[in-house]
Amino acid sequence: MARAGDLEGGERLARRAAEQAAKVDFFWIKGLVFSAFRKTLALADKRAEAVEAFETALRLYEGKGDATSAAQIASCSFRSPPDRHRCVRPRGRA
Repeated sequence: MARAGDLEGGERLARRAAEQAAKVDFFWIKGLVFSAFRKTLALADKRAEAVEAFETALRLYEGKGDATSAAQIASCSFRSPPDRHRCVRPRGRA
């Protein structure tokens, strides 16, 4: 939604997903949701909240010893303007 231009709708949906994910026991689901939430917040130009969501996802992966997922989201970068936020895939991956 956010990528299609509906930033409010995308943020509302991503925020609800993050609230629901916080209730489950599967760290990888939480990590995926908080990583997506970060991207949505970044598109909405809410950098401080995006960093907080990123750090939450990173802590989840690192806390469970999932170095691969932690490295993958750590390679994500914030760029300006907001529509240029993207995640760079590690080299050697499709």
